Amino acid sequence: MKKLIYMLFVGMLATLTSCEKDVVPVLGAVETSDITASTINCRCEVTEGSIDACGFYYSTSKSRVSTKKADKMEGTFDGTAIEAQLSKLQPNKMYYIMAYGMNELGEGTSAILSIKTDHRMPGSGDMPYPEY
Repeated sequence: MKKLIYMLFVGMLATLTSCEKDVVPVLGAVETSDITASTINCRCEVTEGSIDACGFYYSTSKSRVSTKKADKMEGTFDGTAIEAQLSKLQPNKMYYIMAYGMNELGEGTSAILSIKTDHRMPGSGDMPYPEY
């Protein structure tokens, strides 16, 4: 009887610890803000898994992003989302962006987002009405 109780206890303990194991990161959709002719702020929610390294792949070529041969910007992880600012972009260009998150089990990626940078660089003529 003691052996049976011991075996049940060990089995329950093994089941409980297996539930706490980490998974490959699962990422939501890439969100963007503050889009200019040369920068895009990116954010992506992490819905599952821990993160050891993260960031964004980006390019003007969708195939380069999907094969991870694109430019790569490391990001920061605040416990819920990955964030980074893509810079030195070209004005009036379509960019394809995919987030990545890595841990000891592998790399998770988001869907690819396409977004266009602003058509011109900001300058002194941006004021709609001059001040008199």
